[in-house]
Amino acid sequence: MAWKIPHRIIKTKSYLHTVQKLDVPEACYRCGRRETLNHIFLECPTAQKVWDWLFDITQLIYDSNIALTAVKCLLRRLSK
Repeated sequence: MAWKIPHRIIKTKSYLHTVQKLDVPEACYRCGRRETLNHIFLECPTAQKVWDWLFDITQLIYDSNIALTAVKCLLRRLSK
């Protein structure tokens, strides 16, 4: 999947309609906007919620690591 994204090989509804000339609706089934590669991964409100969730999880892990490091440093200093 990862190599398909930069090569624009993923068959979106827009791709199927425009390039392969299939009679399919181009609308995203989640939000109703035109389904393109950018829409699926960046523009769709559902995709944005996923990216926001991943950012929050990453930030939480990062913040936890900083807090854990600070506690370890404090404990080391207290044990000396």
